[in-house]
Amino acid sequence: MPAPASPSRGPLPDAAPSPASMVDVLARACAPLAPWMNRWHERQEVDRISRELLRLHGDAHAAWPELHGRELYALILELWQPDAAASPEDQLDRAAESFATWPVERALTLRDVVHYVAACQLLGEQAGPGWTQGRLGPLVGARIPSDL
Repeated sequence: MPAPASPSRGPLPDAAPSPASMVDVLARACAPLAPWMNRWHERQEVDRISRELLRLHGDAHAAWPELHGRELYALILELWQPDAAASPEDQLDRAAESFATWPVERALTLRDVVHYVAACQLLGEQAGPGWTQGRLGPLVGARIPSDL
C-alpha cells in the first residue's frame, strides 16, 4: 500500500533516512560553526602548551638555576618532547628566525619558543591549509610572562 499523501508536501517517506544522509544533514547544519570551533580548539591547545612549557620552565629553572636563555629553553624542549623529529637547537633556531629577528633582532624569549611550538603543533594537526584560524601571539602573550 503506498504511503498517504500530505496535502502540501506530497507523499510521506516510506522509511527513516539512512545514517549517511543524517550525517550529511548534520554536517551541513554545523558548517557555520566550524570556524568558531577551530578557533576554540586553537585557544585550548595554546592554553595547554603554554601551561606545560611554563611548568617545565619552573621545574627546570629550580633544578638547574645556572641555566638561562637558549640553554634553558633547549632543556625545556628536550623534557617536553624527548623524541621530537627536530633537535631542540634546531627548534630554537627556527623560533628565533620566526620571532626574534624581525623587525628588530633581539634575544629569544620563552614567549617566542612557546609561540613557535604552539604554531608547529597546530599546523601539524591540520590536514587542510597551512595556517591557523586566529592570531596565536596574543594568546601566548596573555599566558607567558614577557620576562622569561
